[in-house]
Amino acid sequence: MKLPEKITKLAELIKQNGGRAMLVGGSVRDELMGVAPKDWDVEIYGIEPSKLKEILDLFGKVNAVGEAFTVYKIGNDLDVSLPRRERKVSRGHKGFIVEGDKDMSFEEAAKRRDFTINAILKDVLTGEIVDIYGGRADIERKLIRHVSSETFAEDSLRVLRAAQFAARFEFDIASETIEICRQIDVTDLPKERIWGEFEKLLLKARKPSIGLQWLYDLGVVKQIFPELEALVGVPQDEQWHPEGKLLTHSLLVVDRAREQIDDLPYAKKVAVMLGALCHDFGKPATTEFFDGRWRSHAHDEAGVAPTISFLNTLGIYTLDGYDVREQVIQLVRYHLKPGEFYRQRENLGDGAFRRLARRVEPDLLYRVAKADNLGRNAEWIPPEKWFTSEAQDWFIEKARELEVENKAPKPFLMGRHLIELGLKPSAQFGEIIKAVYEMQLDGQITNLEEAVNQAKILINVSDKIQADKPTNETETPAKSSFGSIKILLACLVAGTEIVYYFSNPRPLIYYDYTFRIAENILHGRIGLAITPLSWLNELIPLAGFYYSAFPLGSVLTMLPFAALKAVGIVSDMPSALIAALTASGVCLFLLLIAGQYEYAWSKRILLTTAILFGTWMWTNLAFGGAWQLALGFAMLGELGAIYFTVFNRKPLLAGFFFALAFGNRTEILLTAPIFMYLMWKEFDFGFQISPSNSNFDSVNKHNEAKSIQNPKSKIQNQIWFCLAPFLLGVSTLIYNYARFASPFDFGYARIPGVLNEPWYNHGIFSIFYIPNQAYEMLFKLWEVKSVFPYLVPNGFSNSILLSSPFLFLLLRFGKKDKILKYAAWAAIAIQTFLLWTHGNSGGLQFGYRYAMILLPWVFIILLENSPKKITLLEWFLYLFSFIANIYATYLFFYTDYVKL
Repeated sequence: MKLPEKITKLAELIKQNGGRAMLVGGSVRDELMGVAPKDWDVEIYGIEPSKLKEILDLFGKVNAVGEAFTVYKIGNDLDVSLPRRERKVSRGHKGFIVEGDKDMSFEEAAKRRDFTINAILKDVLTGEIVDIYGGRADIERKLIRHVSSETFAEDSLRVLRAAQFAARFEFDIASETIEICRQIDVTDLPKERIWGEFEKLLLKARKPSIGLQWLYDLGVVKQIFPELEALVGVPQDEQWHPEGKLLTHSLLVVDRAREQIDDLPYAKKVAVMLGALCHDFGKPATTEFFDGRWRSHAHDEAGVAPTISFLNTLGIYTLDGYDVREQVIQLVRYHLKPGEFYRQRENLGDGAFRRLARRVEPDLLYRVAKADNLGRNAEWIPPEKWFTSEAQDWFIEKARELEVENKAPKPFLMGRHLIELGLKPSAQFGEIIKAVYEMQLDGQITNLEEAVNQAKILINVSDKIQADKPTNETETPAKSSFGSIKILLACLVAGTEIVYYFSNPRPLIYYDYTFRIAENILHGRIGLAITPLSWLNELIPLAGFYYSAFPLGSVLTMLPFAALKAVGIVSDMPSALIAALTASGVCLFLLLIAGQYEYAWSKRILLTTAILFGTWMWTNLAFGGAWQLALGFAMLGELGAIYFTVFNRKPLLAGFFFALAFGNRTEILLTAPIFMYLMWKEFDFGFQISPSNSNFDSVNKHNEAKSIQNPKSKIQNQIWFCLAPFLLGVSTLIYNYARFASPFDFGYARIPGVLNEPWYNHGIFSIFYIPNQAYEMLFKLWEVKSVFPYLVPNGFSNSILLSSPFLFLLLRFGKKDKILKYAAWAAIAIQTFLLWTHGNSGGLQFGYRYAMILLPWVFIILLENSPKKITLLEWFLYLFSFIANIYATYLFFYTDYVKL
């Protein structure tokens, strides 16, 4: 093997100064295996570090890297160092003391290396091979064997390297090395080191499946890749997957994908390989046996969440300026599309391809889908039964024909073209550009001229609509102002719905306990008759059925959405939609209640949005799981009950909303006496929305002495208020008895393993929990997480005052209705006491999760305590709370901070 001139020149200078230059590591190994090395490592023996630096300076610019030990880089392909002595002093890859030793023997130097095949030295000048640990013999035997049992375990990365080398060279791993690897904890590895080996396994191996199988066999998958571990044992339908179970299929798919990436740039190679590996991550959660076969309905969409989690473990984001992360996610989401398009080809328009290209790169999707299809063919299956790639080949040919194989077409029409037509920048810009682009995607517009002509038509139609609008010459400024306020508030309610809907790209749609039970109730059953899927871990097995620990009210709330599924409008629990609708309902009631106070609307909107976007309600409700949605319904119910009890008295409606509240969170029933007292007490709120009331100011002030004009007696009001809660309460007791043979058994303690959880060491409720829970809810600070370069909130029961500093305003002195304020504090005290005596403080949410049910009463106190104008302190606390919670939304839904 001919060495680069700079290496031989360096070796000669080293020899002249009494030293010896030895090639080590991969370059020697590759030469012995007949592979041309791409880079070289040279160790220098017998030379002082200062003298070595002088010699290296003769080669021009030399980069010194490393903190504990210096390695000198000459160009991109040569690393030079002294032999080094390493001593493990702490956990992790940085927990070493490293010292250079020019007098170290070859045996000592080679002993610190990982595998015998990498522990071979070669004299640069003489070509002498120094193989103390039998590396050449192991190369001939195709065997990965560790050098020293004493030093091998010091760097846990070596376990991944064993799998990576086994895949690249198609070697076996020595049995004694396997045993050592299985005993090593690899959870200390940072994601960049994990990815370094995983990348080589996927891209450098001819059959990556070999290395992936070794990751399973060596225990790596079980420790750090739960998404891969979940693939084990998942059955597949024999007709469509004769190769066997899901893991077998996934490994075959990865090998097929590896065959198709050599012509791609680096980042796209990574995207295809990760897309192929992750493509069926949704099957473990969706695979069920029904109608005589195994099915995995909607596994493509279900695979997105575990894919994101897996990419987080690897630290995959942008590579070489290419958004690999987003591409992999979309490859998983749409990997079935080529086959679907092929089956629908007779009725499929070109626009479908162009729109798909806006979401994922069709060429990469073709490669993943083809690998998926061919990954059903195995050597143990007769070739005549193999699947072909006919559908995928048709897909890519069609994409190439439309010139969208790499990206979607750019819009012909741009904003500057509309300006040239005399249109001024406005919201109309986006509407016109979008409408024209949609026509372009459908092939109705094929060039700029046609796009501009269509824009002219749309502009003329818009102008005509505006011109044809009837004018109301009698419209007063008050009516105009009233209309503007209505539009503003409607936009705020709609905006809240939109923000909540899009806050979480992966809502907990599968934690649909109540939705599943609601579906069964529609069919006349109160429990699941089939074994629930693995994620429904809080369902209670009893006498051949599975029951929910949620109260009846939570299940009934889901009935309308279950009905939507029954008629085919939705395919699963529409958790994002439910969360958004609930948030918009909360927003509406907050505005209605705020409208009763004599503030400017800027102040009312500030207080409203402080609750919506400045508290843990945002991240909590947007999670979209059954627990979170139940809390949202409870909060909506409390607000409705408060509004129709105090501000716009309608006892029957107030009772209905109170039933909605305690039906979803049973502890709210403890506030029933407070509502009944407020229903008995008569307030003077005569607020009516009318054009003359242009600023939406309440017509009347608080006045406890005056009576409201209501023909019904106070006792009748109490009866009407209690009707819906009474009916729900009786139904709940019957429901409990039907499930657990006891009307007062709600089932929570029956959840398998729940009482063994560490936070219930005194039972589900106990006064012993109060000190810790009070501390967590009020005082627990944020913590610095070492994996991030910034302050990160702990994420589990943080102080509600720190996650929402706006709530410090609760402590402000106010001069309004004392009765209402005292009632609010009483409701907070009662519910907080119950929260503090509960063993589980709330789960993953930012802030104290269950304390969402306190927010309606918190809002009342903020209104009662607030001055008429917005103060500087309010602005400061509002901005701080909003920033903290938008940051929380980012952490929980767009990073790997929370493992779902």
